[in-house]
Amino acid sequence: MPIANLRTLALRVASICVLGAIVYACSRKADLGEDPYDGFRPPPQNPLADAGLIDLDPTVGSAGSSSCSTREFDERCAGANDFPCDFEGWVHRVGTQCQSQTGCISNGWFSAELGTEGCITRLQMSEPNDAFAACVAREAARARCECVPQTGRHFLGLGNDGCARTTCNAREFPCPPGQLCIDGYCEAGSGGASNQ
Repeated sequence: MPIANLRTLALRVASICVLGAIVYACSRKADLGEDPYDGFRPPPQNPLADAGLIDLDPTVGSAGSSSCSTREFDERCAGANDFPCDFEGWVHRVGTQCQSQTGCISNGWFSAELGTEGCITRLQMSEPNDAFAACVAREAARARCECVPQTGRHFLGLGNDGCARTTCNAREFPCPPGQLCIDGYCEAGSGGASNQ
């Protein structure tokens, strides 16, 4: 076969490959949406709905709370730049914080309802616990969120019988907020100096 024919054949094969790549690239389906879970799956939805939730005493822990309009906005309600409200995040953070501060013994669902002025108007639990309710009520009495009215829920778990003991040292390994370092372990407490 002459060299001219080989060049023509090579040029034709290359052209067909380029044309095939262009057709393949143009025919691909563009997946512009992102997976909303991205490997993370949220906890199960509340199977009890509102029927299984019990209203907590609205006066628990609310002593000294200011009126809604005079409260500062709680930064824990703030979301990302494009999403200024993260009330669900506030509910999760407060639920986790109060669960830890009260010894990790609360179970079931915790729910908070945000009113039109941005303050908590209703607190509920599926399995009420007085210590947890008092902690949440204290947080709710000082919180104000820049959000539309909505309800947030947090699953506390089932069969909780106390937090795992965390070792501590006042200098190197301090305890989380609301806990004290007592005899080398973090224990639920409120304020005061930590022991080594």
